[in-house]
Amino acid sequence: MDIPNLLFEKHPHPIIAYDVESLEILKVNQCACLTYEYTEEEFLAGTIQLIRPEEDEEILRKNLDLEAQNKIMDRGTVEHVTNSGDRVKVNITTQSIEDEGRTTRIMSIRDVTHFTNIQDKLRRKHDRLEKAQKLADVAWWELDAQSGKVE
Repeated sequence: MDIPNLLFEKHPHPIIAYDVESLEILKVNQCACLTYEYTEEEFLAGTIQLIRPEEDEEILRKNLDLEAQNKIMDRGTVEHVTNSGDRVKVNITTQSIEDEGRTTRIMSIRDVTHFTNIQDKLRRKHDRLEKAQKLADVAWWELDAQSGKVE
């Protein structure tokens, strides 16, 4: 049993490996195919720009420049596009691998769309509450349970 390959293929998050210079996709796992709705062959015929919104090309180039300076990098939250055109928010961690003069980056991708949607909804509700309090001329305060101070 080829454990490293099995771990790559069966990993519960999408993983995409690409060539740093050409951006060509070299390998994807099953989860990447399911998440992005591309076959393995479609992925391998493309570049990582396949899953990025067209308007993010400049951001992608800046991220690639930053990655060149770091072996491991947490990119934070970015937007990706599936084959059907759906936009998803993802957190990405990348790792560089040098092999025979070729630099490959491996992206581990975690879909956080659900979480960011909840955060956005909470932020909007909080903003509406603040506006309502101002309109009603009502103040609010917080009580620190440990110190007993009211703020």
